Amino acid sequence: ALPLSYVGADGDIAASARARKHPERPCPAAREARAGVVRARGGAMRLSRLLWLPLLLIPLGGVLAWRAMPPAVAIAQATTGPAVEAIYATGSVEPVHMARVGPAVRARLVAVLAEEGQRVTQGQPLARLDDREARARLEEAEARAGFAEEEAARLRTLVARDIAARATADRAESEARAARAAAVAAARRLDDYVVRAPADGVVLRRDAEVGEIVDVPNTLFWIGEPRPLRATVEVDEEDIARVQPGQRALLRADAFAGRALPAEVSHITPRGD
Repeated sequence: ALPLSYVGADGDIAASARARKHPERPCPAAREARAGVVRARGGAMRLSRLLWLPLLLIPLGGVLAWRAMPPAVAIAQATTGPAVEAIYATGSVEPVHMARVGPAVRARLVAVLAEEGQRVTQGQPLARLDDREARARLEEAEARAGFAEEEAARLRTLVARDIAARATADRAESEARAARAAAVAAARRLDDYVVRAPADGVVLRRDAEVGEIVDVPNTLFWIGEPRPLRATVEVDEEDIARVQPGQRALLRADAFAGRALPAEVSHITPRGD
């Protein structure tokens, strides 16, 4: 017989004895207690999940309801108005009367005599070029012309005294006239080293700095009047047939944001690009 040191409240002596004989096996009462704890934990977890489920369903339902709402549409009353067939083109605005002024010879720029915004008159110097070499050629031409003229005068004196032939004197006079013509041409070429205004107007733009080497194709000054203005635009070849002189036009520029300036088609260039 096994010694009994514990008797349960219900008098179950056999259960106590089995528990002492096989300690690794829990008794039915312990198993039931553990099962109750597990069931209690499982119930708490299910309860917490049930509490979180409404919190998740509320925003989901809000999103679905928002998507199901019809889109907001602004309602306006329909009215009738003119239909416009527009042709769009880009270009630049420039004065109607304007002249581009450049040098007549290739040389170094030594002086700028006019500034932007300055009013000038026809023939007024705008810039000067380095003319040292041209002045040397003029001096040489003047010296040749002077010598030829003196020689012709001397031969005329000899012809008058019947010392020299008339043909020699005629040849000398012809050479003197050629030398004088060369000197005059050299003086005119010297004036090409001064850039002058071709007409009265305002210096609209200056593109010249002292020390630069300028050539004939270069434009140094733009001379003209700031009013009136014209817009030169390039129209696509598919639309040019619908453009006619006298048609109304609207001009838009970044300088006049939100404004449309009225204009009129004045003429169409017969030669396209």
